[in-house]
Amino acid sequence: MMNNVTNITKFWISGFTQADGSFVVGFEKRNQGLIPYRPRPMFVLSQHVREENLFREIQKHLNVGRIQITRNEVNFVVSSLEEITNVIIPLFDKHPVRDGKYRSFLVFKEVVKMMNQKEHTTLQGFMTILELSDFTHNTSNRTLESKQEILTNLKNKFKVLPTIHEESLLDSLENSSSAIPLDKEFVRGLVDGDGSFNFSFKSSRRRVVPNFTVTMGKGDEQVLHDLVKFFDCGKVYPLPSQSSRFQIENVNDLLQKVCPFFETNSLITTKQEHFITAVEAWKLLANHSLTDDVLKQLVDLVYNMNQGGKSRKLTKTQYLAKFIQNSI
Repeated sequence: MMNNVTNITKFWISGFTQADGSFVVGFEKRNQGLIPYRPRPMFVLSQHVREENLFREIQKHLNVGRIQITRNEVNFVVSSLEEITNVIIPLFDKHPVRDGKYRSFLVFKEVVKMMNQKEHTTLQGFMTILELSDFTHNTSNRTLESKQEILTNLKNKFKVLPTIHEESLLDSLENSSSAIPLDKEFVRGLVDGDGSFNFSFKSSRRRVVPNFTVTMGKGDEQVLHDLVKFFDCGKVYPLPSQSSRFQIENVNDLLQKVCPFFETNSLITTKQEHFITAVEAWKLLANHSLTDDVLKQLVDLVYNMNQGGKSRKLTKTQYLAKFIQNSI
């Protein structure tokens, strides 16, 4: 169940894109023209399939794109050059994403500009777009043809290919938007995308640690440092996966700084339900000693809140049996 799906704003979309969006340039074969390939820019948002209704509201809000559903994932995809030019690019020009994703957007925008000027129909222009496409975010989403296969086929046709110095192209792009203070709607969208309200139940000792976290991939770490300033608390930790995590675990900071923000800036994904439950648990931790009764209440509230407790080393029953006598 979502909170208020009509509460979608342009900066919310920007923050949500920072978390779960991609600016992708794929390539598809064509049977006419000088170049046997056509670039295919795509703007993509992805989330768990439970957010399908929200994604349909995003589609309705922007009045572009299409919804694609797989077994566990829902995607909002805009691949029409006209829709990207007239809706997507103006949206992010006025409500920018940040850091590495902002640079990806600028590259994406340049590719779209070149296509609108028909430069992709020339060998020089197509090669420039092919090189630039490596710098769009989440290039693992490139579809249809790999870069090496494209280069091989082009060499077979043209024998000699122009040399493209992509560094000079990137240097001509604008700098990051990270100097702009975080907008509260951006933060709301960011947390709806990649935020988490969770609790660590230590399996080796009787201790419960609350966490509010936001995780970003390599190149977007500055967003997390901006969150530290925004909430005036928390820290940023590097992760082994080359990503980083913003984290607040002090229960007083959670109640005094995080809670007031989301009480007046409600989330619109299922994370709103997690937030409401988390606040109840934060208050238990702040106002009571960790007695058997309080520990039971916490376990009932939040032990299986995230992913049904699948990541826990112990089941709820095993945990209670280990730390509370006569718990069953």
